[in-house]
Amino acid sequence: MSARALTALAGVVAVIIYASMPGNPPTPARQAERATYDLKLSACVLAERAVTDRLKAPSTAKFPWGCSDRVVIDAWEVRVHGYVDAQNGFGAMLRSQWTVVYARAPGASDGLSLRSVAIQ
Repeated sequence: MSARALTALAGVVAVIIYASMPGNPPTPARQAERATYDLKLSACVLAERAVTDRLKAPSTAKFPWGCSDRVVIDAWEVRVHGYVDAQNGFGAMLRSQWTVVYARAPGASDGLSLRSVAIQ
């Protein structure tokens, strides 16, 4: 084996060993931050699905990229606001504002229970 191949192999082994080493355990603040991020992400995905299910032409739905900045979380509910571009019943593309409200439900698999969907 050439010196270059041995160096490459040693580099790969070093990366594998480094990647397999356990890191520092997350702090409580970091865990809370991660839980909030996960809740926002779940709320965004579920809200877009709820809105899509109520459109005339769901296959044409185009949502903006990113959603977590449009999520409001309080003690009892989670609100997600946004817009969607989709075709109406006549085939014209329209932009509609929407709001989806979830009740926080600890017993649910994702911690959310759909309360309302409003599309203007």
